[in-house]
Amino acid sequence: MTKPGSNPYTRKLKPVMTKYLTGRFGVAEGASRWQRTLQIAQQYWDETAYIGGRENILADNLYMSEVLFAAVEACDRDFPGEDILRLGDELMVDKIRRLSRFVNAPRLVNWRWVQRLVGRMYGSYIKKCGTRDWGNTWTMEVNRYWHAEGIAWRFTSCPLAEFARAHDLLPWAKYLCQMDHRMAEAAGCRLIRRHTIVAGDDECDYWIVGEDK
Repeated sequence: MTKPGSNPYTRKLKPVMTKYLTGRFGVAEGASRWQRTLQIAQQYWDETAYIGGRENILADNLYMSEVLFAAVEACDRDFPGEDILRLGDELMVDKIRRLSRFVNAPRLVNWRWVQRLVGRMYGSYIKKCGTRDWGNTWTMEVNRYWHAEGIAWRFTSCPLAEFARAHDLLPWAKYLCQMDHRMAEAAGCRLIRRHTIVAGDDECDYWIVGEDK
């Protein structure tokens, strides 16, 4: 993992995070807390077991979450969950909402070729997990419950949840889980999920359908 100043995860989060920290604490203290965030993030990355880096299509979820968790610590754990949701909206949800003007996602999720594409993408990931030394990366199955509509998969392990549990950060991690629902809704779809590992369940089940389901 590269050092914080040149790391792609901190570069991606820097605009929204520095804007947030400056708004809360002012220019000087906001900058100081961002530097503290970088230091803590580096500590997190140094202690995190290798899960495949760029070869793992899911690895970004952990590395970027660790930046957010580092910011929580840099704010002395005074970091409201609603602020996490607002940051997520600015970083991801608003972009999805703009893209949805041109892409009919509720219709796409029922097209067979899209379902097969998702199956191949995650199928490739599952195969790689069986041949790579990726430690505690996500274990998953595609459409375990045989849904005829939409796209579905489930995780039976989650390094993000394990990290949050080990660092007593589960109260903030649950808001990251909520972002999955907000991103689906921004695309005009709906995420049906009854379990999350962050909440202590044995799985995170994802079933994305059109809003009319």
